[in-house]
Amino acid sequence: MSPVLKEIQNTGEATARDGTRVRVHSLIGVDEASFITEVVKEARPKVSLEVGLAYGISALAILDGADQSIFQKHICIDPSQNGQPGWGGIGLYNLERAGFSRFVEFHEARSYEALPRILARGESVDFAFIDGWHTFDYTLMDFFLIDKLLRVGGVVVLDDSDWPAIRKLLRFVMTNLNYSIIRTTPRPLSFKRRMYNAAGNSLGTLGVSGWPCKVVHNVFRPELLNPDEKLGLRGSCVALRKEGDDTRRWDHFSDF
Repeated sequence: MSPVLKEIQNTGEATARDGTRVRVHSLIGVDEASFITEVVKEARPKVSLEVGLAYGISALAILDGADQSIFQKHICIDPSQNGQPGWGGIGLYNLERAGFSRFVEFHEARSYEALPRILARGESVDFAFIDGWHTFDYTLMDFFLIDKLLRVGGVVVLDDSDWPAIRKLLRFVMTNLNYSIIRTTPRPLSFKRRMYNAAGNSLGTLGVSGWPCKVVHNVFRPELLNPDEKLGLRGSCVALRKEGDDTRRWDHFSDF
C-alpha cells in the first residue's frame, strides 16, 4: 500500500497542495480499497479507467495493485476535480505525492462527455471502476460506454453496489449481458433481503408454466422471482468479468 493511501486511511485526512489538512468524505472504505487492489492484481491491466476521482483514494488503490512492469496508464474522469465547488485538485495531488502522476491521463469533464471521446480514438481498457453520479440512468450510461471500451476478459468494478440504482443496473447486466461475477465484498444479508430470497425460492419451486407462469411474472417483481442472491449480487462492491462480446438480437429483453 502506498504511504499516501495508508496516511489517508489512518487519519481520515488528506493533505492539499497548499499544505492544509482536509477531512475526507465521500470515499471508499479500507475494505473496499483492499478489494480493488486485489482485483487489479489478479486482472493485471495495461490500461485502467475510473469514473469519479474525488480524493484519489480509489485511483491510489488501483495503482497500488497495478504491475508496473506492464502497466501503461490510468484514465481518470471527474468534472469537479479542480472546479469550484469541487475537490480542489486534491485527488490529482495525492496521485502526484504517491509518485503515480506519470501514469495518469486526466479528463475534467462529465463522463458522458469524456467516454465517447475516449472511445472514438480507438482506446481499449482492461480494468474499469465506476463510482460517479449514482442515479440509474447515469450509471447505465457509464456502464454502456465502458462496456464498449472494455476488452473481452477485462474487469469492471462498481462501487456502492448495494444502493438501489446500482443494484438495479447490476441486475440488468447479469440478466442481459455476457458478464460473470468474479468477486464481491462480504456483507451479511439484511432481514428484508433474506425475506425476498425465501419468497423467491418458494415461488421458484411451484414449477408453473404456460399462462399461470405469465400471471406470476406479471404480479411479482423480478427481484422477488429472481433474487439478488441467486444472481450472486451482494456486498458494497462487485467485480464483473466481461466474458464475451454482446451477441443479443436487436429485440432481446430479459426482465431485471
